Amino acid sequence: MPPVQVRDMPEDIYEGLKERAVADGRSISKEIIYIVQEYLKHDGAVAREPFIIEAESYENPFGRYEYAHVQLKDGWEALRKRIEANPMPEITGELADTAAMINKMRGER
Repeated sequence: MPPVQVRDMPEDIYEGLKERAVADGRSISKEIIYIVQEYLKHDGAVAREPFIIEAESYENPFGRYEYAHVQLKDGWEALRKRIEANPMPEITGELADTAAMINKMRGER
């Protein structure tokens, strides 16, 4: 595989890339390859599981319009299964009663 070098990458982009690589269980190099492959696979659409987002724009006599087309990559059934496989954790303690927490915060002002 040919080597690629990126110079002068802003620190915030590098940190975001590093966080995403760790979350996805990849090295930074593998994460970059994955991102570029996904980008090319979708003709420039940005793939963010489970969505594909395509930005488009057009002009008419009244001005320029930009919009994003969002679709599910694997369909609604796959999204439902993904949500069921990762249920929300139960919130206990002080955070369980949000009304009490808000009232407490208001009282501290």
